Order: sequence, then C-alpha cells, then structure tokens
Amino acid sequence: MNVCRAATYLFADRAWARKVGLIALVSPVPVFGQLYGLGYANLTLRSQVTDEDDGTLPKAKLGWELCWLGIQVMLITLLCGLVVAFIGAPLSMGQETDIDSFAPALVYALQGPSSLLVSAVSAVLTAVVLARFALTRRLGGGFDPAGIWRLLRAEPAIWISYAMVGYVAIEGPYALVWVLPLHDGWDTGATLAACTVFWVYGQMINAHLIGQAYAWSRKTAALRAAEVRYRW
Repeated sequence: MNVCRAATYLFADRAWARKVGLIALVSPVPVFGQLYGLGYANLTLRSQVTDEDDGTLPKAKLGWELCWLGIQVMLITLLCGLVVAFIGAPLSMGQETDIDSFAPALVYALQGPSSLLVSAVSAVLTAVVLARFALTRRLGGGFDPAGIWRLLRAEPAIWISYAMVGYVAIEGPYALVWVLPLHDGWDTGATLAACTVFWVYGQMINAHLIGQAYAWSRKTAALRAAEVRYRW
C-alpha cells in the first residue's frame, strides 16, 4: 500500500491548485459542492483503472456532466450502504447506544464490533463498485456481481485494507474535529474545513487507493489465470 503516493500524487500536476482548488472552492456549496467533489474523484479514478493516467489530473469543468457523475457516485455509495445495513441489521438488534445522531460516520463505526463490521463491509463493497463503475462508465456495470466477485476474489486483503484507509481519509478529519474540545467559534471553522477542503482531499486519496487496489487485483488475476489456466 503506497499511502504516501496516494497523498501526494495530485501535487505532481503543476496545475493541481487550479484543478483541485476549484473543486475545494465550490465544496461548501450545499449539495452541488459534494456532487462535484465525488464526480471529480471518480474522474481521477477512471484515468487509473483505464490506464489513461499520464501523471496529470483531469480538467475540472463545473457543469452538468461532472454533476451527473457525482450523482451516480452518491447513488452507488447510498445503495451499497443500504444493502450492507439491511444484511447486517440482525447484528445491531438489541444493541443500545446513546451516540449523537449527528455524530461522524467514523465515530459511529467505532461504537462497537457490529457497527465496525458493517462500516468495513460497506466501505469495501463501495470501493469495488466504484472501481467497476469507473471502468465500465455504467451504473449497472458497477453492480455486476461477477465483476465484483472477480476483483474481491483476486485480492480480498488488499481491498479490505485499502478501502478502510480510504474511509478514514474521508471521514477522519470530521471525526477528529468532533472529538476535540474546540470552543469560541473554532469548532465551526474547523468543521467547515473538515467537511469541505479536507473532505475533497480525502476523496482524492481514496480514489488513488481504489486505483491501486484495482491494479493489484488485475495483476493477480492475470497471473493466476496464466498459471492455472483459470478465468477469474
């Protein structure tokens, strides 16, 4: 896992401030800011899984195309979360909790083994589906059971570890602000920064980690198929 590369790859593009900076600048805008952030991160992932990565970031063009891409990514995230939550519902039956309903997702995940398991499975499933979606550019292609199984079967440990690190990169800043004893307006400013600028940065890190996991899965599947003559 090359976390250092995932955290610094965007700075290799000399125009990173203009591209990512634009996405970060509009990220405080309700709804549309998040959609642009999700769409741009998936656009970056697309260049990795399709071998079109030339070391530069994709152009940041605010418009319906990027917004629609963000909507599809949000739908994928919501659907994966709902599926895993439905399957894992028996685990949380009878579990008492006094956690704040506005608590960050990472804080919720750490409240117990059941919540941690559900959050981890949801993060892994979302990561694999996002990789498939970036590859096929179709919402249905992302949820192809055979394609999902091939990627997970090739490198399950890598998908689990990479997805969890990406999850922490996205949710960690807000969780950190939430647990810190900030007062006198500092909490508002820190929360705004964590939910906008650092959230966008976390999405970019997560996109690169998913791309790394996909590359490992594809390499392993091709190697095993050549050695044992089995189609993964």
